[in-house]
Amino acid sequence: MNTVRIDKIMDTYVYSIVGKGANGRSTQIYMIYYTDLNYQKFFVDFNPFEKIPLDAQITNVILNLYQTTRIYLWKQNPSNRDSVLYDESLNIDLYTALSPWDEYTLTFDNAPKLELLKKDFLTLSNSDGNLNVDLTEYWDKRKYGFVFVINNGINNKFINDTRYNKDPNVYPYYIFNDACVILNSNENVSPNYATVTYSMNRLQQPVIMDPKSGDVINKADNLTVKIEWESAGQAGFELQYSQDNYTWNSIKQNSTNKFYNFNLNNIQQGNLYIKLRIKDNDGIYSDFSTPLFIQIGERPETPIVTVSGASTSTPKVMWDTIEGQYGYEVEIYKNIELIEDSGNVNGDINNYNVKTRLTNNTIYKVKVKIRNEYGIWSLYGEKDITIIFKMPPKPIVTTYIDTIRGSIKLDINNPNPQENEEQAVYNEVYRREKGAANWLRIATNITNSFVDYTPMHDTFYEYFVRAIGENGYKDSDIINSKVKIRNSQIAIVGDYDNWVKLAYNPERQRTQGYKGILLEFSGRKDPVPEFKQNYSKNIKLSFTIKDEKELNKLQNIIDSMKTLLYRDNKKQCVFGIVPEGLQIKETQIGWWDVEFNFVKTFYQKEA
Repeated sequence: MNTVRIDKIMDTYVYSIVGKGANGRSTQIYMIYYTDLNYQKFFVDFNPFEKIPLDAQITNVILNLYQTTRIYLWKQNPSNRDSVLYDESLNIDLYTALSPWDEYTLTFDNAPKLELLKKDFLTLSNSDGNLNVDLTEYWDKRKYGFVFVINNGINNKFINDTRYNKDPNVYPYYIFNDACVILNSNENVSPNYATVTYSMNRLQQPVIMDPKSGDVINKADNLTVKIEWESAGQAGFELQYSQDNYTWNSIKQNSTNKFYNFNLNNIQQGNLYIKLRIKDNDGIYSDFSTPLFIQIGERPETPIVTVSGASTSTPKVMWDTIEGQYGYEVEIYKNIELIEDSGNVNGDINNYNVKTRLTNNTIYKVKVKIRNEYGIWSLYGEKDITIIFKMPPKPIVTTYIDTIRGSIKLDINNPNPQENEEQAVYNEVYRREKGAANWLRIATNITNSFVDYTPMHDTFYEYFVRAIGENGYKDSDIINSKVKIRNSQIAIVGDYDNWVKLAYNPERQRTQGYKGILLEFSGRKDPVPEFKQNYSKNIKLSFTIKDEKELNKLQNIIDSMKTLLYRDNKKQCVFGIVPEGLQIKETQIGWWDVEFNFVKTFYQKEA
């Protein structure tokens, strides 16, 4: 065991009167309960990790408050304020602050919200000396320090007895309606401090062996479930359980038994989370085990799976109707590769249309499971199917480059079907950058031709066309193509003929990256970064336009309130909007300098 003294204490208070400020490290702080103005809050925080290794096991935390037990009644009087020593007691509640604070700038107005840790945490009466406050139990629950609050002030106590009213001429019918505790917070005069005891001999966390995560326990068959684990050095344990993975209940035992018979009487059907930690003979706990997830209730029946349309590339999966179905999940496998997963779908529908076009003359495994109202899943029902379908003829594709527009046109020819072939109904167009792994479907329901207005400047792309028939499909050969974009251009997505060329005096400035903020925490010297998950891209652009018609066209495009596409000869190809509009300045020679910010936004590129 190791014990250290922590002298770096932050302590201050705020008045309950709006706008009142903090007292900093004054010689004395009067922690007051005002019956007519609510109460006052005393804040205190310290950081033991300045002297303690981060991986230490903290076993004891004692806060030493200097001269805290002088309790007074204060007389409220317009002309003066007297105090009388109060020989009864005051109750103190313990809170934690929910956001950072500073002892020199804290006020009632900017004080953080509080969370109650313990009602009637302390009971104080008059005595000399320091008060040792045990915070061990609440150390892991603190957020940004502790807060002490008086909860039983003197409610207009009418004092007329000899304890206080010894001389009627001196103390005539006074109403003492305030109670206070005097604290010291000056670092140079008997400062407050804390002592922390810790150990470096942390036990290894236990490993739960049984039951297994995902197991379903039926209360109708088992009123208890035996939790078994492996551990070393155990003298006791704490088991915690929750049904929402948020609110946890605790069971503690001093025992070397590596099992616990968990009673299910008060457990509702549905999810149950269990975690545990062990302690040694010194009362030092290990870390908690990895949470165990089990389900309480009865599994739904295993669905019987059938498949309709195995002679097509997109069959329909069906299963028998089972009472109590609240959801389902369908999976399609090619050997061991997962081809399609419906995900967790809510509802009692008992069929699913396969969205991925399956390969001809190929065996697939279809798996279906259903979920009841308690979130308990059935076992998988399975079905092997062989996909065999007629295919349309292979489409013939020819590409053409538009050097002015910077686009690629695909002309598509669907030959007449021969024996054992079917007629193509429509076509789909797929594209990827050359060498990339995945294809992107950029167009569907195409007949004779398609123009791709979205290629990046001077970048090789691969294309193929998929002819779709009533039952099957056939892919064309892969074609390579690229285009060079002149200058810069901006167009309305989906209406690419509505575009304008930006050619003169271009200036580009780009900002991009993850946005971050700096968080300051009590007791830490340096701020902590926190980054947002969204990646932002902003292009500041300026051009000269020499034709008023082109200026008006650009204005109409930006004012369309639609997603736009910006491309240039610097390999910028960005979908987005111009949220702040155009800044237009007419030059002396009758041209226009325009400036705008193009902000990248989400756009679903797959057709």
